[in-house]
Amino acid sequence: MNWRETKMIKKTESTTWHFRNLIIDYVDDKIFVNRRYQRKLVWTIREKCDLIDSIMNNIPIPTLFIAKYNENEKEILEVIDGLQRLDAILSFMLGRYGILKEDKYYYFDPSVDGELQTLVNTGVITTHSDYLSKEDCQEFMRKEIPVIYTSGDPDEIDLIFNRLNSTGRKMSPQDKRQSTSNSIFADLVRRIASTIRMDMTFTDRINISVMPGISIGEKKYGYGVNMDTLFWRRHGLIEPQELKESEDEKVIAEIVSTLIMGEYERPRFYLDELYNEDTKTGKKINGIISYHEINNMVDLYYNIFTEINKIFDSVNSNFTDYLQLNNRKSYQRSNSFKVLYMALIKLFDNGFVIKDYDKLAKMIYDCKDILTTNVSFNFYTINDMIKKSENIYYSLRNGCIKNIDKAETEMEKEIDEVLSTSLIENSHVEFKIGVSDFSTNKITDKFKKRLIKGLERLVYNSGIRYLIIGVADNSKSYNNWYVNYGKYPILINGHYVTGIEDEAMKLFGDIKSIAIDKYQQFLDTIIENADMSTELKNYLKNHHQTVTYRDKELLIFKFEDNLSIKNI
Repeated sequence: MNWRETKMIKKTESTTWHFRNLIIDYVDDKIFVNRRYQRKLVWTIREKCDLIDSIMNNIPIPTLFIAKYNENEKEILEVIDGLQRLDAILSFMLGRYGILKEDKYYYFDPSVDGELQTLVNTGVITTHSDYLSKEDCQEFMRKEIPVIYTSGDPDEIDLIFNRLNSTGRKMSPQDKRQSTSNSIFADLVRRIASTIRMDMTFTDRINISVMPGISIGEKKYGYGVNMDTLFWRRHGLIEPQELKESEDEKVIAEIVSTLIMGEYERPRFYLDELYNEDTKTGKKINGIISYHEINNMVDLYYNIFTEINKIFDSVNSNFTDYLQLNNRKSYQRSNSFKVLYMALIKLFDNGFVIKDYDKLAKMIYDCKDILTTNVSFNFYTINDMIKKSENIYYSLRNGCIKNIDKAETEMEKEIDEVLSTSLIENSHVEFKIGVSDFSTNKITDKFKKRLIKGLERLVYNSGIRYLIIGVADNSKSYNNWYVNYGKYPILINGHYVTGIEDEAMKLFGDIKSIAIDKYQQFLDTIIENADMSTELKNYLKNHHQTVTYRDKELLIFKFEDNLSIKNI
């Protein structure tokens, strides 16, 4: 090693983080996680309990690495290393899990701290019947964890992270590739994977309080993503431990690179080269991706996964069961899946659409031998794999029809534009996935008030403004909708277009056209009963319509600059 060429870490600060201050910083929204470094929450409850036991028994625990900097006159504490430990401590004090003592689980008592009691009062902390003694909880609050602070310089953070994970760390090869790469390719893979897992966030840096909601685990422990409902588990493609090691991202990287480059080489080294911007391979794939709009690429690849769900749902089965692959190893099943995926994306690229999913599922079954015989994704057989996908493509296209693009209406063109810009111009656009509580099928007063408030806010704004019902702009809202309706959205620029028709028919009857008319009438009733002037009520009722957008029904309020209404 040439020590003169070695990058040196700048001066750091070694100290401790008092648990009492940790809670204060949590409540003050100071603690953030960068998802590029800290991939997901993966510790089991047993591992968390072991850490708490170590702390209570004064056993030293590893140091946290935190980037400390100011942003908009506010101190930010960004976790570089130690998320699992930090989450274990916080989630214990927040009452998300208890520790076993004398054959019984006991929880942290929030009444020992004013900040925690405030979280109880606001519903953030769930109360329990069995608590540890106040003395034990107070003693725990006095504990500290060693921490090293560094600056917020991105290059410095990269350097420290790479050093920490260069030797002996429990990080899978795929996690390391994704975490240490700033390339466009890595970003594309990350976006596709998180959209499929329904844990997508629009920025890499998020508050630590959000992490449980986008992590895989049981709901009773505060996790928001159910392992069993994930695409990869539903279709029996990837085992739970493999998911924790980001095997899903590895599969996506292999599919995407093959489709973009038209080739795939030695898996072990080729992936490393793809993620390295300085290699010939890395430069090539990033150069190709840079000519495309990355959000459109995410939408394209994600929507194929949605079509696969529809195909196997039509025969009440999944990929593994339907093709009788249960006796195969997971990597063999995922290799067969890659072949089918490449065949389907070629169908859509060539303008075909699926009209009869049940028929196509049966045609896929007829291709079972091609899909499942001698399938290996490596240097020696990739050409055979591509040939297999082409053979399946030619077999399946007889079960599809050629899509004849119909001319878009002006409103459809407007919706396209809104969905592509609304994340930036969010003061002019609001989205609502529906009008009811999906679990009870009831329309609450809370929703009515929020609807009216949103409409009034947009009316008195300037420029062209929209409120669109039938679209979710986050995965959590869509996930709640999916649990009750079991349908799949169209994904456009991070928006889940679900339509209003399923909710309308559940609320107002099985005849779609009548249900949607009643849906509109009900919204007019909400507006009519609102506390506002008659002129404003009439204005709102005259400025909404239903629009068929990509076979989904949306209800759209549209407001343009209107000086008279602003004087009402």
